Amino acid sequence: GCNEEAFGELCVSGEHLPLAHGRAVFRSLLEKRGCSHEWRVDSSAVASYNIGDQPDPRTLATLQKHELSSRHTARRITVDDFHQFQYILCFDEQNMRDLSRMKPAGCQATVRLLGSYVEEGKVVQDPYYLEDEAFETTYQLCRTMSTAFLDSVYQ
Repeated sequence: GCNEEAFGELCVSGEHLPLAHGRAVFRSLLEKRGCSHEWRVDSSAVASYNIGDQPDPRTLATLQKHELSSRHTARRITVDDFHQFQYILCFDEQNMRDLSRMKPAGCQATVRLLGSYVEEGKVVQDPYYLEDEAFETTYQLCRTMSTAFLDSVYQ
């Protein structure tokens, strides 16, 4: 089901590689639920070394295999994001620590590991330095974790 209120979700990573997976998967799940109009979905990075880059070709190939696409260009998270998004979901513990330090006092955004909606402490490993099959694993993890997150929001 869907709610009347609007939500915002921001996926955050140290590197932008899992982000295209997360963003595309999340949007497709919202569309299947008929709730995409309720959400503003974006992604950003904590680190700056991929800013302005397009997703890795292996990410794009994985998304295409699942009939998804991404035209996202990497950007860095800003302090304003903590006020504009209700949920800021990250992929690993380092990002969680970085985001916790960046989160302004009094900010109401929920900052949490996306994987924690499946299992406490569950992280998504960046597939960049791994075998090509790791991109499929990342896709599947993002799908499972995003589904669990949305189930928790719409319960």
